[in-house]
Amino acid sequence: MALRSFQGFTRVACLSLLLPFLGATTANAYSVLSHEEVIDMAWTPYLVPLLQARYPGLTADQLREAHSYAYGGCLIQDLGYYPFGNKFYSDMLHYVRTGAFVEALLHDAGNPDELAFALGALAHYTADAVGHPYINRLTAEENPKLKKKYGDVVTYEQAKVAHVRTEFGFDVVEVAHGRYSQENYRDFIGFQVAKPLLDRAFEETYGMKLKDLLHDEDHAITTYRSAVSELIPKMTVVAVTAYAKQIEKENPGFNKRKFVYRLRRTEFEKSWGRNYSKPGFGTRFLAFLVKLLPKIGPLKVLKPKIPNATQQDGYIKSVNQTVDRYDEYLKQLASSNGKADTAEISTAALALGGANLDTGDLIRFGQYRLSDQTHERLLHEYLKPNAEPVPPDVLEHLVHFYADAPAGENHVPQKDIDRIHLQLTDLRQRAAAGYATKVSN
Repeated sequence: MALRSFQGFTRVACLSLLLPFLGATTANAYSVLSHEEVIDMAWTPYLVPLLQARYPGLTADQLREAHSYAYGGCLIQDLGYYPFGNKFYSDMLHYVRTGAFVEALLHDAGNPDELAFALGALAHYTADAVGHPYINRLTAEENPKLKKKYGDVVTYEQAKVAHVRTEFGFDVVEVAHGRYSQENYRDFIGFQVAKPLLDRAFEETYGMKLKDLLHDEDHAITTYRSAVSELIPKMTVVAVTAYAKQIEKENPGFNKRKFVYRLRRTEFEKSWGRNYSKPGFGTRFLAFLVKLLPKIGPLKVLKPKIPNATQQDGYIKSVNQTVDRYDEYLKQLASSNGKADTAEISTAALALGGANLDTGDLIRFGQYRLSDQTHERLLHEYLKPNAEPVPPDVLEHLVHFYADAPAGENHVPQKDIDRIHLQLTDLRQRAAAGYATKVSN
């Protein structure tokens, strides 16, 4: 009886400690540490030269501060999925005008920190577009029942928990092997959000003020910073400790030469070496509590899918492909860059278009249920009685999105298509009337 009481107490205590983590990790996001590692891999060879070309004379302290903004930018698309955020914000950044948002950040950046933040957001766009197709295939491979139901590709919307467990598993294994930057290095660099730039770019892209979606924007950003910089990395180490025996079974002999070479060039290893910090008592105690909890409901995410050697090899390849694609984008930006005092970074050469960040495919009507729902929500927002006039670029995007018949696996009934087209016609008429009034005045 005493043991049962103790187990009951520890489960309640552990739940209270882990609930904020669960709220953050069940968000639709490529793994947090993977996004940050892309920044670290690209920092010395690609990002620092671009920042120095744009802003000559940057000191070491200024570059370290810019690095913290790059960390903040590389996860900003997921801000709305964290506690006190707004899911609609992040849904738009994943499914609607995704490339245009990143291009607005790059175009509007006015100092080294803002540029680093924008380049971080570009890294997120690249990592999701390149990495999620691999995660989608691996989720099917790791879950035979889901594969039987959906085929060789299982998307986030089809199996949210399975996706998070797959992504979390890679973070757990990479931390276990000491391949990610250690916590003391991330704390040293910091984690910052370029709020004025974010506000401007969001309004330019979607025509809405961010403060109207995030009613306490500062609180939402602070919570997001805390979760990303402290809670999620700590819980990843907890999972490493809890599943140490399972991790030991995986074969470490996969081909990681290019990945390791890039890691060795990061500022982390230059400054901090390769020593791996062993988990302390608090981490081991939380790991003990995690083992006691039943892995049901949202707690399923605390039992990561531990990838085998072959799957890790595929993951390493996808990360390298991400950094290669990111490098190409950065070279295009650098080639269009002029003198620091006069030039804005041109985004025309990037031609990001608009990728669905869950699948990597171009955004199309009927392709993906979450994308369809987000577009319809955006349409309805501008049909509200007191809505601001729809910006021309947003209207053009909606018209283009709904121009073709639904294509993909998300079946859209004809009655819904007809209703949406009527609503879109209404919005176009409102916009035309508003433009005519503006011209006459």
